[in-house]
Parts: sequence; C-alpha cells; structure tokens
Amino acid sequence: MFPGERRDQIQVMLAGALQGVISQRLLPAIGGGRVAAYEVLMANDAVRNLMREGKTRQLRNMIVSGQQEGMQTIEMDLARLVASGIIDFEVAADASQYPKEILAQAATQRSQLMAQATVAAGQAATTGSGTLAGV
Repeated sequence: MFPGERRDQIQVMLAGALQGVISQRLLPAIGGGRVAAYEVLMANDAVRNLMREGKTRQLRNMIVSGQQEGMQTIEMDLARLVASGIIDFEVAADASQYPKEILAQAATQRSQLMAQATVAAGQAATTGSGTLAGV
C-alpha cells in the first residue's frame, strides 16, 4: 500500500499508534447458529518493538506469552469452545493453522472444568500435585 522506501517510517508510525488487534472468526455452533472465536493482541512495549523492527512473524509468540495481559491466540479460544461443547473439534481444526494445539489445550481445559465442577459439588478434587483444589 505504501512505497517500499517508506516501509521503515510506516512501521514506526504503526507501532506508535497501535493499541491492540482483535480478530474473530464466526464458526458454526453445535445445535445451530454461529459463535465467534477471538484472537487478541495487546500493544505492549515488546509488541511495538517487533512492529518497528518488522518482525511480525514473532507476534504469535508474544500473544502466547502475554496471556496475563489479556492476549490469546485463536487456538486458545477454539480450545475453550471445544472443551465447553460449543463447537466440534473438526470445525475448530478447520479454522486453525495449529489443530494439535487445540487438542492439547481442550483436553487441559476439559480437565479443569471437570475439577471445578467436582469442587463446586462439594467433593474433594486433587490437582495432581497432591494438594486439594479449592483448599
């Protein structure tokens, strides 16, 4: 969109102005309708540096490491939707470049949901470390 000789200038301008990016995919839900899966990138100092330097291929790693700041990959949200029974794994896999990540994350989330349900029901649940969850 811009001449090549202005690329560095545009990258610096974008890095300075960027606050965040939210991307969504509308996917068919189990039982009908559609549900949105989101990817969220928040512009922190590290993200802005990558943008300035043109290292956009490393942004996904920043999203993964920025979960405490509210960032999430599309695979994280797809795994949540699969684990919650909102969408089928096949739908999630078609929407992702990393379907194996969805499987692993969905299994972990399912286990966490089951443990939370057990604790909520008043039963003792172990966390796998030998300690009681919710205690």
